[in-house]
Amino acid sequence: MRRPIAKIAKSRCPVAHFIWCVIECALGVRPNKNIGSMFGQGNFLGNNTKNLVLVGVAAVLWILWKARNRACFDRILPTDPTELIFTICFTLGSWSILQIKEADREKVLWGAQLLKQIANGVFHSRFGWRGANRRLGWRPDDDLG
Repeated sequence: MRRPIAKIAKSRCPVAHFIWCVIECALGVRPNKNIGSMFGQGNFLGNNTKNLVLVGVAAVLWILWKARNRACFDRILPTDPTELIFTICFTLGSWSILQIKEADREKVLWGAQLLKQIANGVFHSRFGWRGANRRLGWRPDDDLG
């Protein structure tokens, strides 16, 4: 029996869970029961917005893939999930120039900016977070095997 993507994304990886929660708060996009429906989330928004949602979901999956590869092959774990959010935002900014219409470019950049604001809001200093605080429960020298 195959497990739904949403269960895998939210239960097996705390970093992915955090990222999808920030994305859900900011943009209302979340992992669905399967990959096909996740990429089809923009159907109710029209074809134009659907394409922009696809760009965003592709950026998220690409950055998560790269982070997991670093953890598996290089044994480098992320110490702060907001780093990955900012990497997603940077990727979206880079990919925004590929949009033909200026309005679409602005929407992609707006989405990236919204993600940054939500991530900064979650870990704001008024909630007790400091730059030196570890935001994930493992240490880089922990045994991964």
